[in-house]
Amino acid sequence: MRQSTTHSLPMPHALTPRALLFPAVTLVLYLAATGYLLLSGHLHEDAYILYIYAESLAQGNGIAYFPGGPPAEGATDFLWMALLAGAHYLGLDVAVAAGLFNGLGLGGIVFLAGRLLAPACHGRGWYLANAVLVAVALCSQVAQASLAGFSTAFYGAFVAATFYLLYTRPRRGLPWVPVLGITLGLLRPDGVLMGVTATLVGLYLAWHQRMLKPYLTAALASAAVGIAYFCWRYAYFGHLLPLPLYVKSTSVTTLPGLSPHLDWLWANRLLAVLALAGLALNAGRRRMLTAALPAAALLAAFLFATQSQNAAFRFQAPATVVLMLWAALLPAAIAGLRQLAARPRRLLQAGAAALALVFAGGQAHSAAGIIRALQGNQYIYYFSYYLNEYLSADTTIALTEAGRFAYWAKGKKYDLVGLNTPETAIHKPSPDYLERLDPDLIFTHTAAMAGYEDVCTQDVCELTPAQALAGARHPLRWQDVSYGVQRAPLAVLKHLEQHPEAYRVFAVRYYTRHEHLYLVKKDGSIPLDDFIRTLRYSFTEDAVRSYLEMKRTPGFSGVFE
Repeated sequence: MRQSTTHSLPMPHALTPRALLFPAVTLVLYLAATGYLLLSGHLHEDAYILYIYAESLAQGNGIAYFPGGPPAEGATDFLWMALLAGAHYLGLDVAVAAGLFNGLGLGGIVFLAGRLLAPACHGRGWYLANAVLVAVALCSQVAQASLAGFSTAFYGAFVAATFYLLYTRPRRGLPWVPVLGITLGLLRPDGVLMGVTATLVGLYLAWHQRMLKPYLTAALASAAVGIAYFCWRYAYFGHLLPLPLYVKSTSVTTLPGLSPHLDWLWANRLLAVLALAGLALNAGRRRMLTAALPAAALLAAFLFATQSQNAAFRFQAPATVVLMLWAALLPAAIAGLRQLAARPRRLLQAGAAALALVFAGGQAHSAAGIIRALQGNQYIYYFSYYLNEYLSADTTIALTEAGRFAYWAKGKKYDLVGLNTPETAIHKPSPDYLERLDPDLIFTHTAAMAGYEDVCTQDVCELTPAQALAGARHPLRWQDVSYGVQRAPLAVLKHLEQHPEAYRVFAVRYYTRHEHLYLVKKDGSIPLDDFIRTLRYSFTEDAVRSYLEMKRTPGFSGVFE
């Protein structure tokens, strides 16, 4: 007789201290990796953007990109930002707080996955299965993106909890689905789609289980929180959507998300094999598919979004979490193959564990690569930290690299791409905007719109305006380009063409190419000699500092303090 899909599954082993052992191990190991990285390297460019807002909020400046600046919704992860701001207010460094919250999140994913595999594992098998699970989680792209400073593992824990409730369907647990849904929406804007989908799926399940009243009560309360938040953010920021959504909704292809999705699937091919095996062999495959609907809806939506700065496939992280949970159900699915003798079933489970370890080994190599990249000695990690001495609160800076540089630098900062500045997010960067802004410093990534390798062989080269303009690889028809990342450098070069005598221009090596271009106003507030000296010093070994070393420097208290 076919198993009913409307009743909850038998609950796994009771919650005991033993059940918390491997989540705790995950937390400790992840914190150790975070500490190592912060003591020896830096964070991802975009992670610094959110830290700017968190520190601003903690210091009483509101949600602003610079002290005294207008409210700007460049920090799309609202609840994550608020948590980091609270931790910073209590005296904890934002990056350390991010590591702690992500460690708890990764431990939560391991805990829930462990609950799913617990019924099929006993004795030493339970310990071995959980050890494999910890290895997969710690090496996964979820952990990799989190190490770079993003909210991925913390967010992923709520994705895992939503999946768990929709799969196990406990009567008392279903009303928590809309609560998790609104939490996902507050953590990330794309979480709104997952939250709405999960809430609708939960509503259908609650109807079948004849518990609509408690479910609708929770759903309406969650909806009220969501509406109140939306009304508040519209009144506070004055825009319907977070600024990055205005920027990233502009695409240069019909399906800009298709290629990243395929790359993500290939990178996780072994995990996908385990997950699909778990789906194929599990008698509750309909439950598994139903519980995966929120993540599937998100993947479908991301097909139409430009996934810039998709470090370690962080935008696909919810789907990665679902694959991990499907794979965790594989041991139980194999145990359910009663047509096989006990020994073949154990061999299949051992083979699945071996494949999971092979996957973890491959991901460990990727994780090591990300850590090495963040430990690199690129000048941009330190330049604005040293330049900060020659900046003031009134220094006006227009930039496209809005993370690391802006985090360590004082001044009024305007993001030409639009991630942090409403004017350029909605109306796009233009020479007229730069004319009105009249910045002391313009800093842009060329985004393949210009190149200077033929005229510059050193780390730093001063260019004549004619050389800078001649390096353009695209006609300076900035108005024909809609994508802000590519439009901004064209607008900058057009502005230089209109004011060739106003700036000194520098092409700077970033990794292997001269992709950074600085325009320093000759009669601006930044001392030109100090700017050049500091820029060149940032390429020396003496300039190298880790994130925590820079934070501990006497006299540095942050641009918001």
